[in-house]
Amino acid sequence: MAEVASSVDAEELNPEEIIGHFKTMKNDIRTMTMKVEELEAEFNEHQLVMDSISTMEPARKAWRLVGGVLIQQTVGEVLPAISTHQEMIKKLLETVTAQMKAKEKESTDWKLKYNIQTQQERELQRVQPPESAAQVSSSPGVLA
Repeated sequence: MAEVASSVDAEELNPEEIIGHFKTMKNDIRTMTMKVEELEAEFNEHQLVMDSISTMEPARKAWRLVGGVLIQQTVGEVLPAISTHQEMIKKLLETVTAQMKAKEKESTDWKLKYNIQTQQERELQRVQPPESAAQVSSSPGVLA
């Protein structure tokens, strides 16, 4: 990704390319956010199952869905497998979250570099008077 950014920075970009790249980064962030939410839900489901079956006797029958196939095992076999899978989900969640934060920083840097403003920011700026004008109008000032 760094190679792409450096090659993009090296070239002279027109406004459409700048905005297009910014929108692509925002879409990537949105996709990563949805993936993080999905992984968090899956992690919580695994925790709920582990809490439910941890009090059961290890020889009791348990059914586990693996790749769309329902498999009959015992609680003693299922519990370690679910625990291992939950740990993998946790590591993946940490990785995706770190990548998302890096992409957010890259997006913010791009936005600042090319002075990009969203429509909401422009509307807010238009509604709120500039700080310097607000300070001048609120101060008594000296008449000349």
